[in-house]
Amino acid sequence: MLLGETPPAVFLRLVADAFVEGFSAVSLVTLMSHPFFRLGHEAGYARRMARSVAMEVIRPYHPAAGLKELLLAVSARQKPHLTSFTQEIVEAFRPLTDLPTGA
Repeated sequence: MLLGETPPAVFLRLVADAFVEGFSAVSLVTLMSHPFFRLGHEAGYARRMARSVAMEVIRPYHPAAGLKELLLAVSARQKPHLTSFTQEIVEAFRPLTDLPTGA
């Protein structure tokens, strides 16, 4: 197996793709489906929550690209458990989203 095909490398590539795509709905669903997407939680819980965010918010409502937009879409659905998990996603990626843009 090539290094670029290992699970950690695939996960890092998905993170980079999501960042480059402005955390679009498609890139987020793909990233959240990776087994390493856990946010410090037990794997089963993280998988269930990621699936709930995808199935209850992203797929039916197609929020605009961006983590803040996703959080707004989740909050509008008034599902506190999903809002909390989505806030964790926003915080986990804050070091990337806070990077200065442009040159």
